[in-house]
Amino acid sequence: MKHIIKKIALVIPGLVILSINTHAQKINFSGKWKVNLIQSDFGNLPTSTAATEYNIVQDKNIISFERTVILKDSMSKSKEVLTFGGLITESDLKNKKKESSIKWSADRSTMIETARQSWVLADGKIGQYQSLETFTLSMDKKTLFYKRKVMSDKVNFSISAVYTKE
Repeated sequence: MKHIIKKIALVIPGLVILSINTHAQKINFSGKWKVNLIQSDFGNLPTSTAATEYNIVQDKNIISFERTVILKDSMSKSKEVLTFGGLITESDLKNKKKESSIKWSADRSTMIETARQSWVLADGKIGQYQSLETFTLSMDKKTLFYKRKVMSDKVNFSISAVYTKE
């Protein structure tokens, strides 16, 4: 009897880990997402500090972000394709260059993007900032929670945006 209990005690943790990993691997952020301005928190910053819409296409090792940002008098779209696992990808975003990488959190429930963006200022100097962005889905996969932290020698801010699946 003790022998059977020891075997069960060894098997159950393995099944729990397998169950958690199977659930985490099923997380897919693909879809069209629209910002919910009421639930989002931009602080004193304009809403253009986050995309108003995302079109995300996720494959096993690759994710594509198409962002739409509404500015004062125009709309801007950008697209970038990132490979999971920390591989650095360079993207040209209109007047900025972006070096970014994306990876899963330890529990595989959140995507974490780290980036450095740079651009040429009017005086010819280079401006740049670093950012940390996280993407997490609700349990029902209908809500996307986005957090962005921007850091530079001139500006530091954080925002939180909530998106609903269309």
